[in-house]
Parts: sequence; structure tokens; C-alpha cells
Amino acid sequence: MARRLACGFARLDASLVELGTVQTNIVNCFVGDAAAVARALGERGIRAIGRGGKVRFVVHAQVDEDSVDAALDAMAAILH
Repeated sequence: MARRLACGFARLDASLVELGTVQTNIVNCFVGDAAAVARALGERGIRAIGRGGKVRFVVHAQVDEDSVDAALDAMAAILH
């Protein structure tokens, strides 16, 4: 699911993620104000950690395709 999430971010904007670094269940998304993005994600029910210019997503066993789609939809809404 982490790869699917990362590829979705890359489709939104290639500068958001470095696909080559996604090798575990962690996806780092690079944005201008990560704390604001993480807060906006939280308001949409998506948990992520934002510090500096990086929002960190951790994908675990309970994260399914619908959850990934929700995170991608939320990020698209926030960024656009």
C-alpha cells in the first residue's frame, strides 16, 4: 500500500515524493508547510506527521485501498 500511496502522490505532483526511497511502509511527502498540511489532513480524518517541509505517512496492516484513496483525495483537495 505504501507504493500505491507514493505513486498516487507522484501523479498529483512529481515533486511531492521520491519514489526511489519508498522501500518500507513509510512514505514521505515533501510540501512547503508540512504542519499545515498535516492539520488539514487530520481535519479530513487522515493521520500524518508534518514537520518542516515533510509530511510522513506510515502505512500499516489496517490501511486498505479505500484508505489510500481517501488520503490521495484529501491531499489533492488540500494542494489544489
